[in-house]
Amino acid sequence: MTVFDIIMEVADLFWSWRVYLCAIPAILLACLLHDKWPEARWLWFLTIPSVVCALVVGIRWDYRSL
Repeated sequence: MTVFDIIMEVADLFWSWRVYLCAIPAILLACLLHDKWPEARWLWFLTIPSVVCALVVGIRWDYRSL
């Protein structure tokens, strides 16, 4: 397996609709919350883990569907 094959496998993973279905709503919600309360530092501690968690759930869902 070459480096190019590894890059293409990772890219295929991120082109899946399951990853986007989990990550996009979390990112949109985080953006809306940061627009509503731009000076709230506590919001970073809430939104960053939730977006990362949504991304991990989407990747896991896609991996298990193969």
